[in-house]
Amino acid sequence: MPSAGEGGREVGTILLVSADRAHAETFEQEVRARSHFKLQTAETAAAGLARLRSDPQIACIVSDHDLPDVDGIAFLEAVRAQDPEFPFILFTSEGGEEFASRAIHARVTDYLIKERSLDQWDRLLSLVEQAIAFHDQSREVGDLTTRVRVVLEAFPDAVVVVKEESVVYATQKALGLFGAKTREQLDGTAADALVESDPGTYTTEIFSQIQAGTVHIERATVDAVTLDGRRVPIELTAAAIEWEGEPGSILLCREITSRIEREQQLATANEQLRVVNRIVHHDIRNDLSVIDGWAHLLESHVDEDGEELLAQIHQAAGHVLDLTETVRDFVRAMESEGSVDLEAVDLGDLLEAELEMRSRLHPDATLELEGDTDVEVLANGLLSTVFRNLINNAIVHNGEEHPEVRVTVEEQGEWVDISVADNGPGIPDAQKETVLGRGEAGLDAPGAGVGLYLVDMLVDRYGGTLAVEDDEPEGTVFRVSLQRAD
Repeated sequence: MPSAGEGGREVGTILLVSADRAHAETFEQEVRARSHFKLQTAETAAAGLARLRSDPQIACIVSDHDLPDVDGIAFLEAVRAQDPEFPFILFTSEGGEEFASRAIHARVTDYLIKERSLDQWDRLLSLVEQAIAFHDQSREVGDLTTRVRVVLEAFPDAVVVVKEESVVYATQKALGLFGAKTREQLDGTAADALVESDPGTYTTEIFSQIQAGTVHIERATVDAVTLDGRRVPIELTAAAIEWEGEPGSILLCREITSRIEREQQLATANEQLRVVNRIVHHDIRNDLSVIDGWAHLLESHVDEDGEELLAQIHQAAGHVLDLTETVRDFVRAMESEGSVDLEAVDLGDLLEAELEMRSRLHPDATLELEGDTDVEVLANGLLSTVFRNLINNAIVHNGEEHPEVRVTVEEQGEWVDISVADNGPGIPDAQKETVLGRGEAGLDAPGAGVGLYLVDMLVDRYGGTLAVEDDEPEGTVFRVSLQRAD
């Protein structure tokens, strides 16, 4: 049993099995910050089994699917052979029908798909707590059906069990979803009457195939039909199970009304962003080009003082044009919020092109590129935006008559560090985070700008890191770390 913690509360130990050290470090940080659990780690299934046998304090296993010796489901099967009911949660990037079917068949306690969202850690720890609570309770529960019902009631989603295409059991959450006050109101209801989508999709025959194990449904978007005829959008997962010694099927129903509303709001916001982008990138750019052209025509009609003013007009127009590029890229990044398709990007070609462009626009600046740039990193087409903004920032906010910017590339194993250093006045320590738009104030923080906020957002989506440091003897260094592509 786990040891007792503060106030008599038992403190369980989670065993994380993963060969991904970066993931393990993040996992440890999140667990320690969000829960009372202790943590142990192992990189292989064999090491995990050995740790489980030797340490009675371990209360739950959280495993990745990709392990060096076997996959996560094979590891689960080995744990089941050792302890048929031990809490085991797969926390992985894997998904799909085949994976879910194998995991359920191997009697996984639960599984969670990794996401780049803040609440995934709370969801994972909630699953761990529920799994441990059920495991402890199940030691005192002898009847298998009762044990199954206990765990189903602990599910965060509504659960319905079907035999011979009719409902035989529903959890309290399912009663609420379908508008029933008692289980008797749902018992015997035809399964195909509970869900509705395209005609002919979820028929009696389909539910027979689910029970037979020849069809598996994973996270399909359908409508739940309540007893009074209302439609409630849900995400449906269905698979074959054994219920009271006979074939049956289980339906997991997750209400997604709020998610659909958020998606609709996001679609509206994206359309509004596209309108802003058209205004900024077309109308404003066109007018700026006209202004810049008129300024060129005036060059032969002004004295020396006028020439200086025209130079300032050209510089201001160029700065605003750069801002329109940043706004365009910001809109593109916001439209693709969520998962990002990463690809190999030639870092050397990209940096050379950006430095050449900045050199033409800022002839008084000295720009240098150092290190072995013959390397590819994982990013996408917006990576040029990262370094355009960093180099521009180093020049425009430099304060010196002749700004100096040094871009250095260093390989660090599976990572590539790219630093952009300048000879400017530096950034106070108190503003090193806020200039990136981090923290509660966001873009309203002193010194924050859309350009650096966009840089931080993109680097994070690439799975990289961005740090702001002091340079020696003066100036600032923005250090970007990205994953190698090879």
